[in-house]
Amino acid sequence: MTGNRLPETIPDLEPGVTLLETPRRRSAALQQLVVSHLVDGQTRQGWWVDSGNAFATQSLYELTPGDHVLEHLQVGRAFTAYQHGSLVRETIRRTSQRTELVVVSNAPYYYRDDEVQRTTAERLFASVMELLERLAEACSVPVLVTISEEDAFTDVVREHADRELRSRETTEGIVYVGEDFETEVFWREGYFQTTIPYWVRLLGVLGDGEDVYEAPGLYEEPGLGAWG
Repeated sequence: MTGNRLPETIPDLEPGVTLLETPRRRSAALQQLVVSHLVDGQTRQGWWVDSGNAFATQSLYELTPGDHVLEHLQVGRAFTAYQHGSLVRETIRRTSQRTELVVVSNAPYYYRDDEVQRTTAERLFASVMELLERLAEACSVPVLVTISEEDAFTDVVREHADRELRSRETTEGIVYVGEDFETEVFWREGYFQTTIPYWVRLLGVLGDGEDVYEAPGLYEEPGLGAWG
């Protein structure tokens, strides 16, 4: 945070591979992060390789300030591990310096399929992640890879990720947590909602031996105070 400016609610995506952990395969956290990045972009050109039906057209358009934001977002859906590998390679072929973002949602999803021999699946997936890492470096583009469950395949994603983000949904909104980012405020129409970590970072915590002073009248017995 700079000066009196409130911290951002959504992290920026930098060039490199970012691993986003979502609570389920189709998550608003992913949709929100993608839209936020494309809104700030110049060309808004993006490639999305989808597995497990994470791409949600209606949710994305509900989040955008205008249809033009998603005009240059191209989506390819995979239904097998082999299709997924082919789509990733095609995405790499099409990516250019104009590309703002590459999304690979639920990356390990089809590699867990019993129809693919385990050793073959592991080899294919390791190859895919290596290609994505090279793409991010060669084109200096953010590559956003999502997972929603833990296993040996997600360990491979972590090996190739430059940074990790975790997300969770709350009654106030989506929280993103990473090594150098944490959602601490939630914007609403005409106001914002803060969190305890925000005030702790802003004001610090009580030291040993410091007293707590309560303002009179704020903590009345139930039914007897101004809110009764």
